[in-house]
Amino acid sequence: MLLSADELQKLKSKLGAETESYIERLSSYIVSSGKKYKSHYATILSWTQKDTKNSGGVNYGSYGKKLCTEYILLSRVFLYVKLQPMFNLWLRLFSALNIE
Repeated sequence: MLLSADELQKLKSKLGAETESYIERLSSYIVSSGKKYKSHYATILSWTQKDTKNSGGVNYGSYGKKLCTEYILLSRVFLYVKLQPMFNLWLRLFSALNIE
């Protein structure tokens, strides 16, 4: 892992306790894949931005996508329950007016 003391300090100030986790993640990925990066610092910053973006602005780690999917499903159910009575009213109104 190639990080200067300054880059490590910047990561710690931006990521706090997650810094070590990202360093380990990158180290493991480099060893297992054989991939090389021009800047390990830039790679870690890029990964943190992607993780934050994938979880809707808050980093929930590996649970981010699952939480987002469950939220969308619950939102749809809530919307359906709230709008169903209005939809039924419109159907009755259109039926009474014979509008198709």
